Amino acid sequence: MIDLRTLLESSVRKYLTVLAILTSTALTWNAAAAEDLSLCRLGAEAMERGDFHAAVENMTLCLETGELSPATMAAAYNLRGGFSYILGEYDRAIEDYSRAIDLDPDLASAYSNRGVALVDFREFRRAIDDFDHAIEIDPDYAMAFNNRGNS
Repeated sequence: MIDLRTLLESSVRKYLTVLAILTSTALTWNAAAAEDLSLCRLGAEAMERGDFHAAVENMTLCLETGELSPATMAAAYNLRGGFSYILGEYDRAIEDYSRAIDLDPDLASAYSNRGVALVDFREFRRAIDDFDHAIEIDPDYAMAFNNRGNS
């Protein structure tokens, strides 16, 4: 029998790896930003090594610099939420996803990620609402459809 929780956590890890790489690349290409992203990058590198505690610490330091644009802060909160989720800190993950959404209401991945965490609290209606919102923002977001179907 397949352990759904293990399968979900494995999927989240893979998704976060891709998200961290894409975010790191996008941050590098954002030549207009005069932001110091070194701590954010250290967080992504720690995640790639599987050191999620260090990833959370570095992303927290990055967020505390006060030098990030709202879009970058949203991406950083979204990533830190994912790291916290993997560590089993679901309340903190939900808080970070919510902060990301407050900063960037069009960040579909933050809605989908928060929905995944809400499923762990058996808050299926709220989770499905988040998945629906992610799909509304990005109708091609396959992961949100998958997450909604698994809820």
